[in-house]
Amino acid sequence: MIHFRREFQGRGCGRLIDRNGINATRYGALPAQMAAICRSNMAFFDLSATACIARSKEAAVHALLLCPLTAAVLSPREIRKMTYEMFDAEREFLPEYKMGRGDI
Repeated sequence: MIHFRREFQGRGCGRLIDRNGINATRYGALPAQMAAICRSNMAFFDLSATACIARSKEAAVHALLLCPLTAAVLSPREIRKMTYEMFDAEREFLPEYKMGRGDI
């Protein structure tokens, strides 16, 4: 088990099954630089989930602004434009998504 966030302890880690039962494999703490990468990715995942739950286009834009792959290729203005183009292309399937302030 890698110690990073309390709510994720025991999830997605290796298990050892023997006569003592099922036990998590312990690896110790993540190096600080890896923990920082994980934190930034978790912020992207959390905001993406918020966008889905709240059906918010603006939250989706904010999530993509935090996505390291998207941000490496597009400017913030391009990310916003791309996000709204994608929502427009899929509007038939996403009718309940709300527009936020600053929408195009």
